[in-house]
Amino acid sequence: MQIGTHPERWKNLHGPIQKHEADRKARLARVKVCRLDYSGTGSPKTATFDSSKDDPAGKETAAARLDQELKSSVDQSVQLRLYVVEDLSSDVIELLGSGLDIEPSFFRAHIVDYAWYNVRDRWRDPPNLDVMSGQQWWVQLRYVTARYFKSREDFDEAAKEAERFNILRRPDDDISNNSWWDDRNAIVGLTRSRATFWLNRDRKIGEPAIGKRNYALLIVMLTSLAVLLLDPTVDKGDPLWRGRRNWIPTPSPKKPEREWGDLKILEPKKFFDDFIYWAEQPEAFSSTGSIPNTHHIPMQVLLHLVCTEWRTMSDYIKTRLCQIDLEILKPEKFAASRQVDKALDKLNMWRRFIPLYREMVSETLEQVFRFPCNTERFATIDATLNGSTTPHCQGESAQSAVGSQDGTQSLGGRLSPRSRPSSSHENAKLGSIVAYRNDFLLILSYLEEYQKRIDRLTSVVTAAIQIEDSRRALGDARNIGRLTWLATFFIPFSLIATAFCMQPHVTDISDKTVKYYFATALPLAVVTILIAWVLSHLWVQHSWARLLNAFQGKGKKEKKH
Repeated sequence: MQIGTHPERWKNLHGPIQKHEADRKARLARVKVCRLDYSGTGSPKTATFDSSKDDPAGKETAAARLDQELKSSVDQSVQLRLYVVEDLSSDVIELLGSGLDIEPSFFRAHIVDYAWYNVRDRWRDPPNLDVMSGQQWWVQLRYVTARYFKSREDFDEAAKEAERFNILRRPDDDISNNSWWDDRNAIVGLTRSRATFWLNRDRKIGEPAIGKRNYALLIVMLTSLAVLLLDPTVDKGDPLWRGRRNWIPTPSPKKPEREWGDLKILEPKKFFDDFIYWAEQPEAFSSTGSIPNTHHIPMQVLLHLVCTEWRTMSDYIKTRLCQIDLEILKPEKFAASRQVDKALDKLNMWRRFIPLYREMVSETLEQVFRFPCNTERFATIDATLNGSTTPHCQGESAQSAVGSQDGTQSLGGRLSPRSRPSSSHENAKLGSIVAYRNDFLLILSYLEEYQKRIDRLTSVVTAAIQIEDSRRALGDARNIGRLTWLATFFIPFSLIATAFCMQPHVTDISDKTVKYYFATALPLAVVTILIAWVLSHLWVQHSWARLLNAFQGKGKKEKKH
């Protein structure tokens, strides 16, 4: 709150240092918020508050306009008002936190994304008990995004751009980019991201009518408020495989081209812009087989986007593991380096990442699908507004109903990630976001299979390294054998040279002496080599071993007598 960014940058921005003052003020006042008002039907009405578009000479800033927005009344036709926030700042936390009465832990959980904490990290958020976290009215989704960079320079610029975010996010090099198929300079960066969703718990949608015993609902037309925190996206690079697919149903070829919709829908955008676009297209999610619910739309769009990122990440992991498999099978053709150790380094990297990814998906299964926006409260209000008097979840909450329908044993409201609903249409009555549970269970099963495959490949690579080491040792032994033969050849020369040098003066050596030296040394060297060659044969060694065994056996018999 004092420096406008995550605590690790305190040493760089704290204090009266003049060169950091402008950066510090910009971080504190950074605002990028989009408001969406959902009525019963149609697309939501939007309003944007962006500090980067403020007029420096103007008096009204984006933060001031957001403050007035939060203090103003809401139209009674609005059923849900959603504030979508990209990045965080001191002003945004202050305005939304005080204006909507949001607990500080909601913002704190979104600031950093560490896989683990150092023992000296003072900004570690203590873990919350499940019995207490079940009472909070916010939920967080953790996911991973893959981004393709054409060069190391683009990757470094993206890392510097990520340092300008107020929250802590950074792209990591997966060190798997040196395969035979890859561009030598290209890099795929992996970024751990978060999306945090808060829902106002104090707004009552419906309550029993006073004086009536049939529990009919008296509709209180109050607006539900929600806040969604999203991560910013770097400008450098492109989404892996050019991003997501088009979720709008394919139009008939008989329709004219002007009715085909937005043809630029597949152009790469930032995650914030993608969410806003699809949140304004609720009809794109009508094919999920779930009951249309105004309060479900934001979470439904978010799950659509996050699940797509996970599916892309799953395909990317499969691609890298298949490449490692081919490098082991045919290293002379597919391996960029003849060193098998490089494949082991790649496997060790994925062996470290995939358990963390499984933890992220498991948390989504445990938290998101028991969140209040998936319970009967919101299904009841929509059903009543549509003329139905029967709530979609009768007599039990969504999490317990999910456990009873798909055979899951519910322990304290927690969902077993290994369970799988029988049909999305059967679970549609529990709320539209339950239809996405199958996809997350499928992703979790993929990650579990990749973990097993990595363990198997690690054993294969380790065996291949041992075989390669054995080949190197065999080559070294052959070289030592050659040196031994060479030394054996020169032993007679050394012996004769020693014999001929036993005289007081070197000048006394005549030409005859040199002739006698070579005439004696060369035949002796040849005889020595022949003897060594004969003794090195296996049949000679076996005969010698049988002879020794025979003498040893004869000696034992004589001792017995």
